[in-house]
Amino acid sequence: MVRESGSTEWREQPFVSGQSGTMVDLEKPSPVRLKLGPNIILLLHAAACCVSLWLASEIYGNFDIRFDERLFSNGVIAVIFVAAVIPVFACTEFSFGYFISFYFYTVVLGFAWLSHFSALEYDHDDARVSALASLIAFMLPAMALRRPFKQYYVLSQKSLGRLLSVIVATAICTIVYCATYGFEFVGIRDIYKYRQTLHYPPAVSYLIGNLTGTLIPFAFACFYQRRQWWMVALILVVAVSFFPITFNKQTLLTPAWLILVAALSALLEVRTAVVASVLVPMAAGGLMYFWFDGDIVTTIFGTINFRMIAIPSVAMDVYNHYFSNHQPTYFCQQWIVQSIFDCGSHRPLDAIFADVYHLGNFNASLLATEGIASVGTYLAPLSTLLCGFVVAVGNMASAGLPHRFLLLSSALVAQTIINVPLSTEILSNGIGLLFLLWYAMPRGFASADAAG
Repeated sequence: MVRESGSTEWREQPFVSGQSGTMVDLEKPSPVRLKLGPNIILLLHAAACCVSLWLASEIYGNFDIRFDERLFSNGVIAVIFVAAVIPVFACTEFSFGYFISFYFYTVVLGFAWLSHFSALEYDHDDARVSALASLIAFMLPAMALRRPFKQYYVLSQKSLGRLLSVIVATAICTIVYCATYGFEFVGIRDIYKYRQTLHYPPAVSYLIGNLTGTLIPFAFACFYQRRQWWMVALILVVAVSFFPITFNKQTLLTPAWLILVAALSALLEVRTAVVASVLVPMAAGGLMYFWFDGDIVTTIFGTINFRMIAIPSVAMDVYNHYFSNHQPTYFCQQWIVQSIFDCGSHRPLDAIFADVYHLGNFNASLLATEGIASVGTYLAPLSTLLCGFVVAVGNMASAGLPHRFLLLSSALVAQTIINVPLSTEILSNGIGLLFLLWYAMPRGFASADAAG
């Protein structure tokens, strides 16, 4: 992606076309591509987040979100301070770190707003300052470090095709194996009850996490980029087939999510597509709130606007409250640290919050876990700075790959990383494996915009 001399307009450079079965031109400017600048859509996103959280407070008061009109102006001021980073997103080129940083920006923006209406007692001002400092500290390496690694191993096109076949075959075999434990079709309301009955071997659980979190989106991105439409359809069917063996909403919605991101990336410039990937579902859920009532609101609005948008921000509120009265864990919640240091017995954080707040097993992003929980409010920015360097490894591993391919292959990562610790994302959800795949991908099909 380049900027014309003396202009603020961004344009896509031509893509290197290929033969059937190879990466082809899917990034060539389209006459139907919408011209909506990053600044405008970023401002719309900020406003929509506030409205979405306000609507969520009308339904989910048990999560200590209670909107108060008297505090409205304070909430707006807090949002403006966080939104001061908008020019960074408007001016910085797309990368994996850009994608992830924007999703964390959404989390911090939401926390800055709802913390003014929180019923939990702690120093909200310090928490908001720490959250913004943590976001900036994370963004610095995550968005700035993009120098590519030297490739010592590169997959050939034939090897890449074989790898994709192995991913599909492994996914199908995993589904068949897990089906031997019981293959159930249940309603959305019952998934949490049935999920407690799942007891797969640890290796299988890790395999499921890596497949659903990174390998299936990676395969989808490859098939999409190679225009192998039958394989695109197959991998989407395989993706949704994990729902009856996981009872996880993400696996159920994976095909819709990947299709949405692909459609947005085809219509919009890639950075604008990143913002729209949050704004469009959030707006759709808000419209459902006003147009319908009953179960459809609980299902659609609850899944998108509450679970996807509000919960990661609510988690920061809950973690700040709990650790304002308890000592930080100093990373002892992680089994690797427990195996090296004498941490004593330490219960998983999600189990602790389930007992204290009665909100279910409350997982949270690195902002809350590696940050607030591990080192406390004041040192959280230092911890998230280090996490930003980890994400920057993904930038360097993926440098030179087509932006749209990168966006699609990391589409699920952006969703999961704002809901689980970074350590879990690396080991259980396969982000480390995705970095290796990006590193080994042949750059011969990469578009010129990814190189600049």
